[in-house]
Order: sequence, then C-alpha cells, then structure tokens
Amino acid sequence: MNETAPPTLDPVTYEVIKHKLWAIVDEQAIALQSVSGSSVVTEANDCNVGIYTPEGHAIALGRFILTQALTTGGVIQAIVRDYGDNPGIRPGDMFICNDPWMGALHPPDVSIAAPIFISDELVAWAGCCAHEMDMGGMDFGSWAPLATERQQEAMILSAVKFVEGGVIRQDIWNSIMAMSRLPFLVGLDLRAMTAANMVGIRRYTALVDRYGRETVEAVIDELLDTSERRMRTRLADLPDGIYRSVDYIDHDGHADRLYRVELAATKSGDTLDLSFEGSSPQAPGFINCTESGLIAGLCAGLIPLLAYDMPFNQGVMRPITVRAPLGTICNAKSPAPSSMASVAATYSVTSVVVSTLSQLVFDHPTYGSEAQARTRGSFVVVNLAGRDQSGEPFGTMILDGLAGGGGAFSHRDGLQTCGTFSMLDPNIANVETIESFAPLRYVYRKLVPDSGGAGRNRGGLALAWAITPHGTDNLDAIVVSHGVNVPNAMGLSGGLPGGCTTNLLGRGLDLRTAARAASLEDLARASDADVVDLGSKPGRFGMRPGDVFETAAQGGGGWGDPLLRSPEAVMRDVVTGAVSEAAARDLYGVDPADSGSTERLRRHLRRERLGREPETSPWKMSDAGSPRISDNLFGRRDGSALRCACGHEFAGGVRRWKEEAVLHRPDLVAVSRLRVREELELRAYLCPRCGTQHGVELIERLSPPRPDIEPLPA
Repeated sequence: MNETAPPTLDPVTYEVIKHKLWAIVDEQAIALQSVSGSSVVTEANDCNVGIYTPEGHAIALGRFILTQALTTGGVIQAIVRDYGDNPGIRPGDMFICNDPWMGALHPPDVSIAAPIFISDELVAWAGCCAHEMDMGGMDFGSWAPLATERQQEAMILSAVKFVEGGVIRQDIWNSIMAMSRLPFLVGLDLRAMTAANMVGIRRYTALVDRYGRETVEAVIDELLDTSERRMRTRLADLPDGIYRSVDYIDHDGHADRLYRVELAATKSGDTLDLSFEGSSPQAPGFINCTESGLIAGLCAGLIPLLAYDMPFNQGVMRPITVRAPLGTICNAKSPAPSSMASVAATYSVTSVVVSTLSQLVFDHPTYGSEAQARTRGSFVVVNLAGRDQSGEPFGTMILDGLAGGGGAFSHRDGLQTCGTFSMLDPNIANVETIESFAPLRYVYRKLVPDSGGAGRNRGGLALAWAITPHGTDNLDAIVVSHGVNVPNAMGLSGGLPGGCTTNLLGRGLDLRTAARAASLEDLARASDADVVDLGSKPGRFGMRPGDVFETAAQGGGGWGDPLLRSPEAVMRDVVTGAVSEAAARDLYGVDPADSGSTERLRRHLRRERLGREPETSPWKMSDAGSPRISDNLFGRRDGSALRCACGHEFAGGVRRWKEEAVLHRPDLVAVSRLRVREELELRAYLCPRCGTQHGVELIERLSPPRPDIEPLPA
C-alpha cells in the first residue's frame, strides 16, 4: 500500500468507500453466477470472490464459502512471491491455480486471480474461486480415494498465466479442456470467473478514479487496522486460558485407519495461539490438507464465532498465530494426496475451532450467545457421471450433504438442515432443478428422526435423501465421506453428539416400496431387500435402474444435559417426529405415554448413570451470577475449585475436575444414530452428588481424561 501518510478521512467518505468495496464483491458474485452453467456454482453457491491488497491480503470477501475466498488470497501471495520476474505480472494478466501447495484448498477448487493496475503500478487484485466438476485425474470429479500422490488426483495448475494482455491463452485453455471430462461445464465456469474478475478490475479502477488512490488506500488501511483493533479488543475481553478440542476422521481412502485433528488454543491478553501439534501424521490417502487448507478451515470457524460483527478481512487474523508441524494431516508435505481436503482435514479443523472457541466465549455476557455445539460434523460427496437422457456425456455433484443439522446453543436448539460454518449463504438445489438436467430421480428427501444430538437444547436434524437412475442404463457414482463410525458433531456442556453419517445402497428395489419406507435400513429389516452399508468411503460403484442410493448427513450436537430439557419441549419433539418415543424415554427421561412420570423416570436414569441413588436433584440450587465453564459447573478458570449447581465441590478445579467426576460410558446405539468404532469410546462425566452430565467426550480407549480448559502456566 502507499507508504506516504494517509489523508485525514472524514467519516462519510470512509463509509461510502467501505460499502463500495463490499458492493464490488457482490457484483463480482452476480457476474460469476450469471455466466456459470454449473449447478454447483449457481445453486449450491460453492464459490466465492474477493478484492485483495497487492500482497494478497483480503480486503473484502464475498458471501459464499469463506474457505475459497481466503485460499484465493494464498494463491495471490504465491504468485507475488514466485512470479514477479518470470513470467511477470502485468496489466491484463490473470493467473489460474488449483495447486494446494500454492494456496488452493484442494485440486477441484480452481482460483483465478487478476492484478489491478493504476498507472502501471500494481495496486490490488481481484480474485475468484469455484469448485469445478472435473479437473482430470484418475477418477471423475477429481476426488481420488485410491490416489497415493498428488499427481494422480487432477491436472495441477501451479498459478499458470491463463490470460495475457487481456486475451485467454489458447495453449493453456486447450490443455485444461483436454484434461477435463466435462469441458463444456468447466470452460463456462472459467469464463464466468474471468468475467467476475473483470467486474472487480473495472469497479475498483472506477473507485480510484472517483476518490483518488491515496484516499481509497487509506480507507483500506483503516479497514484492516479496524478489524485488527476490534479483534484484539474482543480477545482481551475474554478469559485467558488453554482450550482444547479433538476430532477424528475414519478411513483414508486406502484402509479404515483412524486420524486425529487436535487443537490447543492459548488465549493470552489480546492474542490467540492455535496449535495443531497433537494431530496425526499425514495419511497415505486423500484426506490431508496443506497449510492453505489449515488456514482456510480455522478462519471458517473463527470468523463466525469471534468476528461475526467485524469487516471480514486480513486484519482479523493479525492477533492470531498458527502452529502445525509439516507432515501432519492438517499440514501435509508434497506429494501427499489432498483431493478430499475440503471435507476431511480442513473440515475437521473447522470443527475443533468451533468447539474450542465456543468454550472460550461461553460465559461472556455479550459473546456467549455465539457459543455453539458442532454443526454437521462431516460432509458426503456424491459425484455422478455417465450418459444423460439424450445419450450425451453427463456429470454432476450432488450437494444435498450440506443439509446437516446445526449445533445447539446455550439458549436455543440447533437449526434443522442448516448448512455449515464455512458457508455464509448455504443452499442446495431444488429436486426439480436436478431432475431437469440429470438422469436420475429423487426417491425422497426427509428429516432424520433422532439425528440431532440430545441435550437441554437439542441439535438440529439432518437431511436424508435417496436417488435412483432414470432415463439411463447406468450411472457411475463416486461417494466419499467420514463420520460413519465416528460421531463428529460433538455436543457441549454435557450434550450428546449428533447422529452419524450413513451411506446405503439398495439393489433392484421396487421404487414405490422404497419411497414409502422410513429408510433403506428399515426396508431391509422389514423385508429381504438387498441393501448394503457402504461405509464412509466406498469410492466408485455403478448404479442401474432400480438401484437406490441413500445417504444421511450428521445432525447437530446437543447442548447441556438431556435430563434438563423441558418435558414440554421433548413432547413437542415426539409429536413432530424429531425424537422417537424410545429416545424420549431413554435419553430425555420423558415417557410420551405417561407425562406424569418424568421426575421419577429421570431420577431412575440418574441412578443408572451413577450406579447408586443420587443424593439430590440437579436443579435445586443455581448461581447464574458466578463464572461458569459449562451449563451447571461454576467457578473461575484460574484453576480454583469448581462447584456443581447442586453444591458439590470439585477440588481439582478446571484442570482436573473430570478425574473427580463419576465416569459413565453411555450405550446409545439402540436409541440414537450414533456408532463408535472400537478404538474410541464416548465418556460422560457426572456430578457425584446429583448425577448431572457436565461433559461428554469422544476419546481413545485407555486414555486419561482430556482437560477441555486449563489455566495459563504461572
């Protein structure tokens, strides 16, 4: 930016230019979606745009996927670092990149960045990113479960000069089109991104022409500084301490191995240090992310929780340091495969950031309402390819997996089918839209009962959906996910996790019968239907007419002890079908057939938890004025004693209270959609006196309890 002293800004000019910058990215997005022919971009908003400083720092970002806008900034930084002299950065140029080691999130996400010049001097960048339907590689869609190295996943474009002097380079264009199985869709998307960047260039240039470069750059400097100041002020207002969270990924594409993404967040004064040093070594399969995916994932969780009312720009990140050893699953070394990064390691990074920072802000009188259990802990990728109804080449990506359940808050239930933290404007296509161009029919879309994590406030329900080929003899499907045998949408304050992912395939079914069934699983139990559990990463398989593929997303995590949920809310959930009668009795202690038995039934469940009669009821005492570390656990975070709302003292304080709690291993398979693999277990930590469930964690067997909150070292 201009190093001379900035002019004095009057507030009106500052606000006008600030909003004009935001309007530029809105107009970029309109251009992108108006030109694109891909439903992934036009319907599901799997894209984003931005305006960046000459160094590649975000100034203004679009309203779609945060991770994509942020990774485009990383692409620009790599271009500035590596290509200033050769091939050079000149007016009219644009660079295309999908290389995860040059800032991209994963190979199917393509960024195009365009320098903005004023009087032959580089003053800013316009950037755009979109998920492409196919960038080559060993599998359609450029998701490669069997890949052992990055070269197998896609055509890797390491920030190639795509447009030179305002003209698309024909050699580069032909090379990309030759590698893609869907050149007609990819080509239209690349032109859409080029158009969006042209809008950004023209509007930014017009802004400078009107207000002067010095004034515009002074506003940008102040915007970045303002976001930094506000973030530092917010951090300083929150309690110091070390906050921890863990997530797990099942299956790496090659074998059903388990991987851990672990975060220790140290908040001290007005700074925040995020350490991923406890994470697993990188995988041989495609679930890794690079450093760009790590930064994108943590920003996707941090910005909505801590910076929801600040301008989204690079200034937000200035008080934050990030540490992740090279060679780990969330900072992989080349040539590790990473085509699933966006919904594997990057997604898990977002999950642990949400859980960790929610513990940080929970008890704050202003920011505490933002604390949230995890939303939809995983994502199911479904790519379909073959011939369409007219016999033409066909391919698409179904993004219904976005419709998972929202995590519960301390003050209300989670939202149903709400999307994800990384998407500011989540959306899935209408059934009719997909059926109009794809050779398939939907058998159903429906909410999944009991998929929301049980709690004082319940997690949101997830969507289940089923499809079958129609108008074609065969469809090839590539399906990858995680969280089939690992609950990822963990609750908080004693809330239970949301239900796990399911991927099922029925062969040769009667479609009318399948449509009437509650699920393919229920259909198989009630008949001799041929239904197979595909697990988390079945990879590639064929579908013929009469075959039905069904998947269900994860629900949202619950908040607080389920036995403290109001009986009226539980009964409403049973009436609406959100909670089954069995779950109402066994998880919430409410019998729909006997509304007067709630107190007796809940005391019975607490007795089963403790292995003895509870000494008192949990709601008899409360002290909402005291500092809290969870719903009914009161005390300071400096390591001093904690107290349950019933009056029981935990002398070990925040660091060791779990060691003094009663350990309960709940068996939830029969009354929830949870499945836990053998290496792990769900542990509930109870008050020894009243049986209140203060915490639930997923952890490796035989491991000591994991402290969620610790005081800073003296």
